[in-house]
Amino acid sequence: MVVADSTIRRYTDILSAMYKRVQINIKLNIYDQHIVDRILSLFCRLSDRIIIVPWLLGIGLVKAILECLPLLDINSGGRTLSVIGILHNISRHDDGAAEINSLDGLAILKNFQNNNSHMLNDTNNLLLSMAIALLSTPKQIRSDNKRMNRSLNQLLQITMEASKIENHRSNVGFHISEPLGVLAKLFVDDHSLEYALSHAETDPQLDVTSTIDLFVKLFIEFRGASVQKNQLEHFTCTILLNILWSISFQDHYKTKLQQNEEFFKTVKSLAMDSSETVVVDDYVPSSMESMKKAANGILYNLNETLNDKKVDMTNKQPILAELARKANLFSLWIDRDHLSSNEDLWEKIALGIKQSYVVLCLLSQDYFNSKSCRKEASFAVKRKKEIIPIYIGEPGDCDWLDIHIAELKYVRFKSNTENLDDGKVQELLKTIEGTIKLVQIQPVPEPTEQHSMPTPIRKEIETIQSTTFNVNKPLEQWTIDDIHSWFSSYKVPDNLVKLFDFQSVSEMHEYTMKLETDSKKEFIKYEKRYAKTYPEEELEEYIFNRFKNALTGLPKNEKATVKTSNSTSQASTGKSSACIIL
Repeated sequence: MVVADSTIRRYTDILSAMYKRVQINIKLNIYDQHIVDRILSLFCRLSDRIIIVPWLLGIGLVKAILECLPLLDINSGGRTLSVIGILHNISRHDDGAAEINSLDGLAILKNFQNNNSHMLNDTNNLLLSMAIALLSTPKQIRSDNKRMNRSLNQLLQITMEASKIENHRSNVGFHISEPLGVLAKLFVDDHSLEYALSHAETDPQLDVTSTIDLFVKLFIEFRGASVQKNQLEHFTCTILLNILWSISFQDHYKTKLQQNEEFFKTVKSLAMDSSETVVVDDYVPSSMESMKKAANGILYNLNETLNDKKVDMTNKQPILAELARKANLFSLWIDRDHLSSNEDLWEKIALGIKQSYVVLCLLSQDYFNSKSCRKEASFAVKRKKEIIPIYIGEPGDCDWLDIHIAELKYVRFKSNTENLDDGKVQELLKTIEGTIKLVQIQPVPEPTEQHSMPTPIRKEIETIQSTTFNVNKPLEQWTIDDIHSWFSSYKVPDNLVKLFDFQSVSEMHEYTMKLETDSKKEFIKYEKRYAKTYPEEELEEYIFNRFKNALTGLPKNEKATVKTSNSTSQASTGKSSACIIL
């Protein structure tokens, strides 16, 4: 929604005057019942549109409503419902939740619920519980598990009831997306997910299978509706996909998803649908991902990407053979040559790209459809590598790549012949040689004194300098410095070690067990945490794999001694002329 500044200012003044009227009346216990109730009802309806929440934050509404909450007469009916409803609606937006928490809103809501538990009706009580859940961190959720378990019972019950009604609104007026949105937030915590699937109390009582089936059924239903680009239906489908993505991380539940053929078919169609677009004004909170990313995440967890890198090589062999004949002109690093290696593939690919002057992308429709190829190409773009697109036939358009290579010089070969056009081969070789020479002579840009914002230079992640420690010292006697030195021997960046802040080898062993259970889930979790802690840096998966190797390489017996491992250290290699992504 786009609103002109003048319009915003005009309504800002009006709405500010309205909530201040309510605030004064409630503080002085002087009520013009009709006016106060109507104003609060208006704010409740406005805040129900999540895209309007940032605007409401700008007029100071949150502080006023939080101050009014403890002063309410619980028996005031609609007034209490509106005030609690406003806070719940605002907490659904990340910016709204941040502002409420900055004003100690979580404690205010908890105290209000605890102090009035016997007088609150079911609807108000549930709204408070939903707001509290949306405002809480995973740690806070786990520390208040009794409250959260009660909330999970209520949320599942309302979801069940709304799923049976045509417009998907419960008897108390909640659209099904509202309880589902809170469940998606809570399911980021494994304990909450486990309780909801295996222990939640509902009527009729659900078991694991029926609970998962409920989410799957709703997803398939809303997937069909979201095709019509209805914003609410689309958002509900996004929520359901994120819930199912959380479930797919759990080995003991994922088989139930794998066995549902209709679910598999629907998720695959969504992941492969290149026409899938974001609905205008669509909003996805930070606890969730987009439909496309969630769908791909589910397929990855259910082992449906095993064949992703099996790109048809038939039409690429002649080009590779021709390039191999020119080994005297430039050295090549080809990702395909490392697919059968027992060493970490992605780390090899990442290093191959980083150590190259130029990246050659052999583009076909298989390439466009491959998430692995997309990951490699995206890494090359982030590293600001020179890219030469080599088209095999007419593979069509690819939005995710075209935006980066649209202006680049490319070479196109026919796909229906094994005999390459010699003119095209010479064109490719000249392009490669010219690009390499250009990269080699490019000077490092000098800083300027102009009054402009400097372009940020992505700095390499700092690695711990201390790499030596007493190899004869038993693990149980290790200090913090010894722990840091151990990670340093595996070339794990200092920032990543600081993020985990291990204080003992016992803590390392304990986390290793969790990491070995589901390393992909741990990477996703700490990738987000790393981005928040170090906003200017990105945690690459191959770096996290070094961290994992350091932990798994630690002896289990704490009385044992160790030697610094060299097996994971990267050999110092010369810079490759070209890296080829197939």
